[in-house]
Amino acid sequence: MEDKMKTRECLLCCLLYIVCALNVFAGETFQPRVFWGNDMNKGILLVNHNEMLVIDSTGNRYKKVVVKEGVNEAYLSPDFKKIAYTTLKELRIVDIETQNEYIVATGFCDYFRWNTNGLSFIFAVGEFLKETQGNLYDIKFFWADGDGKNIKQIYP
Repeated sequence: MEDKMKTRECLLCCLLYIVCALNVFAGETFQPRVFWGNDMNKGILLVNHNEMLVIDSTGNRYKKVVVKEGVNEAYLSPDFKKIAYTTLKELRIVDIETQNEYIVATGFCDYFRWNTNGLSFIFAVGEFLKETQGNLYDIKFFWADGDGKNIKQIYP
């Protein structure tokens, strides 16, 4: 009788564990995030892993943008026409009106900044150094036109 009770407890614990795991994988733990540029009256509200709302400082909604990959960070262009966003493996740009998107760079991209008029931007790509232990990355900085073309490595 005691063995049957232990077996039932184990099964119940396993079932609870599976339900919790399914909730995590189903996105139940997602929390909205806001991405706001300096001196801008509009920003981006990430409402789902791949769904963004362009909003203003009073909460008005301007456009919903659904993208193909999960968003890590998002950056609204100063002219409010494009969103650059990073995933865990690339940098992409999406046109807000047409929702056409394309890959600018692959790898872990970070440190993205539009210039003040949105005609160009800077970003970094980090590559894990396999010959070292720990989380050391080789970081390279790039400059590109506002459409993501004419990419030039500027450091190192």
